[in-house]
Amino acid sequence: EEFVVWILGTGSDRSRLLHAHADAAHKKMDRLRESQTGMKRTMLFWSQLDSEKGRESLAKLCKDPPRGALSVCCAVHALLRVSGKRIHWKAAEQMMADPDVFLAEMKAYNPYAIPAYVHQSFEHTLTLPYFDYDRMVDRSYALACLGSWVIAAVQSWKEAKQMVPLEAAARRADAAVAAAAASFAEAKKLPE
Repeated sequence: EEFVVWILGTGSDRSRLLHAHADAAHKKMDRLRESQTGMKRTMLFWSQLDSEKGRESLAKLCKDPPRGALSVCCAVHALLRVSGKRIHWKAAEQMMADPDVFLAEMKAYNPYAIPAYVHQSFEHTLTLPYFDYDRMVDRSYALACLGSWVIAAVQSWKEAKQMVPLEAAARRADAAVAAAAASFAEAKKLPE
């Protein structure tokens, strides 16, 4: 019993090693999160669209779409609705019909919820000039913001894929620490 208490005790080498492993896993995860820019950029372009200028441009985009609007809206639709299907302009108009709902969907974008096939469904279009903010900002401010949002959302999706194994390692380390603590607590309860 003394040996079990010693091995699992908070002062033991094993316990210190488990705690160090868990701390290292969480620190690595935090460092990677800090270096990620995809989600920060999605919020930047979302806030530009949520501005007065952005909302006016979004309404104008629905009424008079410039060339390339469908390609950009297909990509936005794929990410927001988690769908690999191409859409027609009517569906794009319906998606943007209520700016409050549309912007709320954009703000709630979760890169972890996007399967690879969705990204692959529009990946080849990301190199088109319609996704370049500087080229599109004079034609349509909303389209420039939407295209840039898609690029940032794809970047955040790639960054989220990098986080998955780190998050799993941190959960395993936390579980090992919790199991050691539970075993230590159980061992302390044993009669002498």
